[in-house]
Amino acid sequence: MARKIIDFFFSKNGIFTGIWITTIILFTTYIYFQGEDYRQIARKPALSTKEIVGTLSNGKVMERYIVPYHGRFHYVYVVEDVVSINKKSINGKTTNIETEVFYNKKK
Repeated sequence: MARKIIDFFFSKNGIFTGIWITTIILFTTYIYFQGEDYRQIARKPALSTKEIVGTLSNGKVMERYIVPYHGRFHYVYVVEDVVSINKKSINGKTTNIETEVFYNKKK
């Protein structure tokens, strides 16, 4: 019995089967871990993940909030009184980035 198993794995069919199973396992593992960062951020409350992007020339700090939505990240940029939201939009076969900017003028 053991001899038949050994002969199978060293035959052409056995080698092909081993390579095929290994490829499936590695591909599945790769796909699973690609979404790990999304799953970690999606568990947190909305707009709780904040990053400092930089400082503008006038001294204002630009912050970016990450919003997980339908398996993708959307970004909200905030600079004191200006907020911009970037999101992907699909028009047929074309994917575009749309930006909405909101300005609250201080009195």
